Amino acid sequence: MKKLFSIFLSIVATIRVKESAIKAYRSSLRGFIRSNPVQNSFYATYRVVYFATFSIIAGLLRCQRLLATTIQMSFSLKSLGRASIIVVMSILNVKATTIGSDTAPSRFSAQQTLNTGDRVAGFAALDGGLALASSMTTATFDSFFPVSGAFTLNGGTLILNQDLYLESPTLVQSYGVLDGHNHKFTFSPLPVYPFPAANLSCALNFATSATPILNPNTNLLSVDWSFDSQFVVTSADRLTTGTSVYIYNFNGAALTFKAATGLGLVNAVNTVRWHPSEYVFAAAQNAGGAATSQLFTYSFVSGTNTITSLSAINISENAESISWHPSGNFLAVGTGDVGPVNSSVNIYSVDTSGHISALLTSTLTQNNSVVQPEALDWDATGVFIAAGVMTGGTTRELEIFKFTPPTPGPVALTADSSVLFNSTINAAVWNPTISNLLAVGLQTSGANQFVQLYQHSTGSLVQIPSGTITGIGKAVTALDWTPDGSCLMVGTINAAGSTNTLSYAFDPSAKAFTLISQFLHVTDGPVQSVSVSPNGSFFATVDQHNVLSAYDTASGILTSTCSTLKNLNVVFNGDLFLENVCIKLSGNTQVSGQGNVVTIGEGASVVIDTGANILFENITIRGIDTGSFFCLDNSSTMSFQNTFLVLDDNLTFSLGRIDVINNTDISGAGYTLLYTATQQATIWGNAQLTLDSNLTFSYAPSDNARTHLQFFDGTSVLYLNNTTLAAIAGISLLRGRVLVDGNTSLFNQGNMPATSFALGDGLNATNNCIIRGLPAANMFIKNGYFQYNNV
Repeated sequence: MKKLFSIFLSIVATIRVKESAIKAYRSSLRGFIRSNPVQNSFYATYRVVYFATFSIIAGLLRCQRLLATTIQMSFSLKSLGRASIIVVMSILNVKATTIGSDTAPSRFSAQQTLNTGDRVAGFAALDGGLALASSMTTATFDSFFPVSGAFTLNGGTLILNQDLYLESPTLVQSYGVLDGHNHKFTFSPLPVYPFPAANLSCALNFATSATPILNPNTNLLSVDWSFDSQFVVTSADRLTTGTSVYIYNFNGAALTFKAATGLGLVNAVNTVRWHPSEYVFAAAQNAGGAATSQLFTYSFVSGTNTITSLSAINISENAESISWHPSGNFLAVGTGDVGPVNSSVNIYSVDTSGHISALLTSTLTQNNSVVQPEALDWDATGVFIAAGVMTGGTTRELEIFKFTPPTPGPVALTADSSVLFNSTINAAVWNPTISNLLAVGLQTSGANQFVQLYQHSTGSLVQIPSGTITGIGKAVTALDWTPDGSCLMVGTINAAGSTNTLSYAFDPSAKAFTLISQFLHVTDGPVQSVSVSPNGSFFATVDQHNVLSAYDTASGILTSTCSTLKNLNVVFNGDLFLENVCIKLSGNTQVSGQGNVVTIGEGASVVIDTGANILFENITIRGIDTGSFFCLDNSSTMSFQNTFLVLDDNLTFSLGRIDVINNTDISGAGYTLLYTATQQATIWGNAQLTLDSNLTFSYAPSDNARTHLQFFDGTSVLYLNNTTLAAIAGISLLRGRVLVDGNTSLFNQGNMPATSFALGDGLNATNNCIIRGLPAANMFIKNGYFQYNNV
């Protein structure tokens, strides 16, 4: 018997083909098949040849593996008699449930459902699709063939032992974890995938609270997060020891006091709002008494925790509400009438230093009216402004205004549409991703409709009945959306012992809300203001009993239900549009675009997982903004090679690192890429990073370090083409080259060497950084302290 086994193994070894050769042949043959349309009459013949060829090869290989296992077990026996045959039979019987065969081709026209431990065999062709039974399922894909039909992971995990190709027509019904083991995952060439809506939990987890003012009778009126989600600012209705604005840092667990100011503020500070991309905030206070100004801007330096006054404007009325334009170049101010002057919405221009430079335009609301503090908001496009107005204590109106910026035509603010209410409009906020949807919070409602949803089109504002939130039963005082527009946070007044902080999940297809979390604030005082951080991870509230509360939402809002692509080479065979889905890229994953375009649409986000190293190559990614494209923490790395990144709004990069391996272009006319991360952004040798098309790159690391933008050597290039490079706290460029083209501006707020815009280090010639203007280029040095330290 031993001789027989030895002879058989010799025969198998003689004909054995290495698996690497099989993979190469399989890839070549499958590529040939795919290069011919499915409609081709010879397609079926190709597949038969494919099946037959690998039936022989793989059958012999699998036979060898099985026999080798049998022999290894058999040698442990004293004899090779009948007992050995029993061992072989037991091996065959303990195999997990398998779809198809490893030796004979099988085609399945119905969707195949896998449970934990199940496996799709090597010669199983799933023409009807694949489904995992539940989120607890872990199964294995080992087939040589494409999958078509419905692809449904149901939140479970599919492990790839072979490349997975989604062949047209494939319907992606739900995602889970796709663990590639370094195999390929290829999308079929469809322009749009109907991805399922992200099933976000929108859960709130209370973290901590603080009492900014010791006087227990003080009301906190307003709260807002900084652009990088690091700091929260709040304001009060009265002064104690000369201060009324307070800044805290929140790290997800604790609130730490950083700074306070009362410069020029002597009355109630109704509203405070951070600039969308700078450490600058605006404050609005009442008129009267000793107040000579009502509208202010301040800068905040995180390294020294200092607040400095920038502007103070007298508008002769109560400044009730303020809202920054998405670009940060304009500030809308809603007023409250204190005399014969008509109340209005005013638009001011703001320069790059945060100074209010001029009143551009204004529009009348009503005489003796008040624009409510939490009811003034720009839409995501920066074209329309919503204002909730109460007039004379009797007329309540939601008004929409259209803003025409000063260029290319004359500036204007014109009435667009309005709706009358029987209740005070305490809050109004536009959805950040579905820009024509507006949520409204009311003081009273006979029909228990304290939150209503409206759809706006030019000249029209229509209520959406499915978007009404009932069951609250009390006045809604404040609202805010998460950055992806999938969750709505609600603050209310409350009866003793009842909840006053709630969160709702929003279904964009049904336009309906579902209650997820509800809390009783630390005190039973009415919630005055709510705010979600720009990265979606934190939530803050303030109330009438001087309490600032912070919540951690990261486990519920953005990442817990993302579909995970792990250790894969993700390949696109056509353009792809992502909608209402969160894709988390994990492990060592490569995204190969093959020259195609991926658009991050409404409700979609691409998240780089903790510890992940993600390479994007030969791809264009559109629709990028702060909430749609980001790293989870500083252990994440995004690398780019022959990549085009197109901003659809301002982008704050606050976590993780960037490697530019080959030519990479970032564009977005009129938008700002704000780099606040404390990790390196490296342009490697023979690589070029292009900042293009009227983009502003604002270098402002939260640790104020000047060397986080690095050149690897003299072949590294930063190409500035019709763009602005702003170094808020200074920057030191060592090695490499800076090429200037078109109309390009350099801007710096520093006034000393330690905060300068510097080229070279003045010591080592290898650290020289060369700056060169291309033909017809114009370089404008607008402000700051510049040093030429090349030697």
